[in-house]
Amino acid sequence: MGSGANWLYCHITLFLALHQYFIELEHNGFNVAIPSILFLDQPTQVYFPNFQHDNAEIFDTKDIANLEHKENIDGDIKAVTHLFIRLAKYCHDLKEQYGYAPQIIITDHADNLDLGDYEFESFVKSRWRTRGLIDIDE
Repeated sequence: MGSGANWLYCHITLFLALHQYFIELEHNGFNVAIPSILFLDQPTQVYFPNFQHDNAEIFDTKDIANLEHKENIDGDIKAVTHLFIRLAKYCHDLKEQYGYAPQIIITDHADNLDLGDYEFESFVKSRWRTRGLIDIDE
């Protein structure tokens, strides 16, 4: 399979294909009991394996480059951005074709990405960079 990025994309492609298959079955009148939810925990870790040390208040590519000991992380940021664009396009296209799309929940450190036609902020439910994933004060 090669790199971790190849593993990531193979798995995501499989999950998305299964989601689309079940949506198409349901659209064609079959009773599908499988929920249309996909949860991805830190899919960008293949590009930024040292994120566990990222405790900055905001996602900053310079800080990430220092954590990863890389001079230039533009290629990695571009790959991560492309992943998020593809996920957004996938959901948009399914909603256009079938009237609804799967819910994709992603917990990740990557933030404030320029997704072109898609507004990144519209996909963000909560930021937990400084408080942790679970806010015990709520």
